[in-house]
Amino acid sequence: MFLHSKGCLDGATMKRYLVFAYDSCERGAGWRDVYCSATDLREAEMFASEARDSANCDQVEIYDIHNDALVVEWIKGVDRKWHEVRTE
Repeated sequence: MFLHSKGCLDGATMKRYLVFAYDSCERGAGWRDVYCSATDLREAEMFASEARDSANCDQVEIYDIHNDALVVEWIKGVDRKWHEVRTE
């Protein structure tokens, strides 16, 4: 599980953005893939950057739970470089 060690998911409040980080070769695990939650997009992007620096994942996503939409995702390609895909 990639849950951030600083207690980002403290259970007290649900924040607007969820950052998922996972290995796409593994079966999707839903909540187990949550790396962190964030109040605003800037904070979410900071956590996503931290997740991409991890050697344990090849896909990172920011999901906006208020709008029920994927905001941005990064996929590590076969060249081992991150490729950003933003939704319109």
